[in-house]
Amino acid sequence: MDNVISLAAARAAADLVPNYPIPYNELTVEQIIPQIAGIWEEIDKIPHKRYGVCRFCGQVKDMPDAGYSLQKDLDEIAPRQCECLDAKSYAADLRRERERIEKRLTAQEQAEDAIDEMFGEQAPGYGKITIKEDTRAHILQTAMMVYDRKMRGATIEVTDGIKVKISRSAKDILKIKRADSSEWEQEIE
Repeated sequence: MDNVISLAAARAAADLVPNYPIPYNELTVEQIIPQIAGIWEEIDKIPHKRYGVCRFCGQVKDMPDAGYSLQKDLDEIAPRQCECLDAKSYAADLRRERERIEKRLTAQEQAEDAIDEMFGEQAPGYGKITIKEDTRAHILQTAMMVYDRKMRGATIEVTDGIKVKISRSAKDILKIKRADSSEWEQEIE
């Protein structure tokens, strides 16, 4: 009896099947666009189940509030929320890397401020000669290379009377020293 379709059901199904070719009416399409938009708004109101998979242990994590729609993003977030040892280690590594980057950006800003103070427009107030902006940019670039431990230290002779010595102390403090008729030193952590 399950295979038998009632005559009424067959007629209703036949009414749903459009006649081909479907007539095109531009006005009809324009009228249906707001209806389609309304359908999408209703679909967006439905709570979506979103899951991410921990790459280390395979646990599935429910993330209903995740604003990420791509599965790869959910799978990247899942290990940060997982309690397995490898995921905790991974999350700690990510946190350390983020802190290192933030510390480097802070050091770069401080070094730039110190270089501008020592060699820029403020230098004449201390009885010093200003240095061109592009030269200060090279000094900053060299200072960041020393900060990143790509160089142990550097001495730059800007003019006959002005030298810049950049080094990093044993306590990881970046030192920028200006030496001309007198010396001036600043430290950046």
